[in-house]
Amino acid sequence: MVDVFVDAPLAGNPLAVIDVSHLDDDSPVAWMQKVAREFNQAESTVVRPKATTGKDVAARLRSFTAGGTEVFGAGHNALGAWWWLFETGRVTRPDDGGRVAQQIGDRESDVLVLGDTLGIPAP
Repeated sequence: MVDVFVDAPLAGNPLAVIDVSHLDDDSPVAWMQKVAREFNQAESTVVRPKATTGKDVAARLRSFTAGGTEVFGAGHNALGAWWWLFETGRVTRPDDGGRVAQQIGDRESDVLVLGDTLGIPAP
């Protein structure tokens, strides 16, 4: 669990981040929806295994509401997951002004790092 948009625990917008990137295969959508329902947060984000073909993305994400609806875009679902990826060292944080590529669902976009801020342009 991470708190998005704040520097203190238990004060922000909570997000469950589930890391299954170490698995050989992608988790079924039904499983990801069940996990999101179990966490019962506004959104839960699954960090998925790396793609073996296509664009080289630093992380592949899928986000779901507690009701099981998949969400896309650059809300707290992506920002919280990227904070967690950088803080845990799973993805090397680029220097100020640097970018990393992400995939959310089937959409690819860049994440721009500006100091302590992340910017994710709309697709």
